[in-house]
Amino acid sequence: MSTKKPINRIQVITTGDCPTGSETVVLGTWDGTVQGCLCGTTLYAGPCTSSSSSCSTVSAYSPTSFTKYAGVQYCVTRVASWTNPNASGACASGKLCAADICVPTTETCPITDIRILLTANTASADYTEVTLNTTAKLVYSNTYPSQAVTFLKVSLYDNPCMDPAAMPFTTSKKPYVLSAVQENGCGGTGTVENLEYIERKAASDLFSENNMNAIVTGLPGFSTYITGEFAYFVGARQYLVETTAGCPVISSATLTNTKNYEESFVNNIYGILIAGIVLMSVIFFLIIIEMVFHARKNEEEAHWVRFFSALTLLALLGACVLFIIIGGVAAHTKVKLSSDVAILNYLASHQCFKQEVVNRTLQVLRGNVSNFYAILWLSISLMIIACAGIVTTIIIGLVNIGYAKRTGGFSSYYRSVGKKLKRKGKTQGPRGMGQQSGTGAANIEMLISNKTVV
Repeated sequence: MSTKKPINRIQVITTGDCPTGSETVVLGTWDGTVQGCLCGTTLYAGPCTSSSSSCSTVSAYSPTSFTKYAGVQYCVTRVASWTNPNASGACASGKLCAADICVPTTETCPITDIRILLTANTASADYTEVTLNTTAKLVYSNTYPSQAVTFLKVSLYDNPCMDPAAMPFTTSKKPYVLSAVQENGCGGTGTVENLEYIERKAASDLFSENNMNAIVTGLPGFSTYITGEFAYFVGARQYLVETTAGCPVISSATLTNTKNYEESFVNNIYGILIAGIVLMSVIFFLIIIEMVFHARKNEEEAHWVRFFSALTLLALLGACVLFIIIGGVAAHTKVKLSSDVAILNYLASHQCFKQEVVNRTLQVLRGNVSNFYAILWLSISLMIIACAGIVTTIIIGLVNIGYAKRTGGFSSYYRSVGKKLKRKGKTQGPRGMGQQSGTGAANIEMLISNKTVV
């Protein structure tokens, strides 16, 4: 979306043109379809290649704009000019608005909050009411503390994408086969960050009130396709920032896009990284337990040694994979932001924005971006530690196997001790262990001989 001045008034009309001084709002666009072919109940994109009488050409439809929502056309006026407050939060001229920008004293402050309510509901006194129809009204505030609304948008299937050429996913079904723009989850750019969610309605209702029923009925299966789908009505905000003289200009779209990447990285990776560090701590704890069991050399505990060795090895393998993923995502994010990082660093270090809060936001943003390489190297270091742990565990296992072959290990050690005790008992007479291990006949003979002697 190109930069626009903030909206400070909304009017609605049912017919005719918007009042002088206001502009007509194009709420959104349905992207149309490509030519297709219907053979029986099978629909595919492209011209028909079969001469079968069951096949018929489905004509392409051009993109069509939505101009109505809730039965009315929206007209908006915008502030004539605005500036950012100074470092102390005051306006050099004009008045300070709830949107944290300064406008001329004679101007109405920008709209910061929009809602659609049932007619019977009452909004706060600082909200302006605009009747939409017999059952609903739109209310908006110029005093609610938030960023200024600069666009009114309606998008199909989900909130609007950062990339205007992209289409969000549908809720539960595959894309319509003839759609000119396939639903692709916003193409990886995400939805518009600063939104004021207003309302949603059935997509079929939006087509109907914008006189697009011929499209719905003319496209095979399209009416079924949009059943259960929604049209989202939102107020979109932009970062309203000005740079000081001599500083490079950065668009609000670039700032928003960069901030989206940074926030996505922080939200998704920091948690995984913390989980990885916790996993490494658990691994070291398991290794200590394993070493304790080794030191005890208790035959009855030998199976615990094998259990904790296997558990440690699996955890180490998982840690290696986890840190490889973290490092890869960190490197990918750094590459994605590389074109903007130099500009952001300059803007932040030179306090280029007149709005101090933006300078502080950029300082944090720059700090997080500069941490990407640190996180990458931390991930590599932890991965090396995990891999070293794997090697160590394997070496310990091989050494134990070799030791067992030479000395008999835990089980053979105790068996050998038992054999020695048995041999010793046999040489000690009836009071030794040999008495317990001898045969019944031998014991009787010994008792008879003892009795005879006595």
